[in-house]
Amino acid sequence: MKRVHLAILGLFALAGCESSNISSSSTEEARLSSVSLSDAGVGRGDPTNPASRFRTHLSGDEAGVATKAQGQAAFHYQVRNGELHYRVNISNIENVVGVHVHVAPPGENGPIVLPLLGNPFIEDPGVTPRGNFLRGTATDADVTGEFAGDLAALVEAIRAGNTYLNVHTTKHRGGEVRGQIN
Repeated sequence: MKRVHLAILGLFALAGCESSNISSSSTEEARLSSVSLSDAGVGRGDPTNPASRFRTHLSGDEAGVATKAQGQAAFHYQVRNGELHYRVNISNIENVVGVHVHVAPPGENGPIVLPLLGNPFIEDPGVTPRGNFLRGTATDADVTGEFAGDLAALVEAIRAGNTYLNVHTTKHRGGEVRGQIN
């Protein structure tokens, strides 16, 4: 917690400096502040690396389906250990048979590149609770299709806005809710 407070103090110190009058001690403080924020898990991670946190809102509108189902998903890519952590929360949905990341630009359909549930589908969804919560970690071994075995390449497609999360049900095999990941 001290690191976060020090980082916030460092940011306030920088805010009071004009860019032309920054001393070497202020520059050092700025570098320490960004490292402290990164180490504390605040913000987007290491400021020298591209974005590593991604989100999407899942809706039937995106999937072209009239449904009350909706959800949220969050992804965090950790460069150091090559892992993509994810959380998916969906409500008002029944009989989920698959949750996948697909590769395609907005408004287009594409192939599965990362199955989160089902590969491609689970055979018997059983009884689905009112809200689904899915959490896990993906590595190179989980990536399929055009990025097979290369999680870093998939993350580049996510950064470019060329992937979406799709939730498939027995009623809507093509997907009941979907959202572009950004």
